[in-house]
Amino acid sequence: MTTFSDTRDAARRTKAEELFAQRERQNAERLSDQAKERAAQDQKTGRLRELRLAREAADCERAIQHVSNKSVGPTALKRATDAAPPQRQPASSPKKPRHG
Repeated sequence: MTTFSDTRDAARRTKAEELFAQRERQNAERLSDQAKERAAQDQKTGRLRELRLAREAADCERAIQHVSNKSVGPTALKRATDAAPPQRQPASSPKKPRHG
């Protein structure tokens, strides 16, 4: 025969198990939401990285084209030949030791 206290204990146990199951579901949903947010953030970061790399490549291409499209006129050639490296002075006599 069951007593009143046994029935009450069973009801408390059932209620506790329901609360535990509810919290487990909430935790699982929260973790699932966090995983979705993390995946969305990773996808956004990847897309931004691709855009940055594409922009850097385009900037590099524009710089190369800018340099290759510059015309070399006669003035530029004259300046290049006039700017020859300076002549070295002949080596002087060996250095004397310092007395200090």
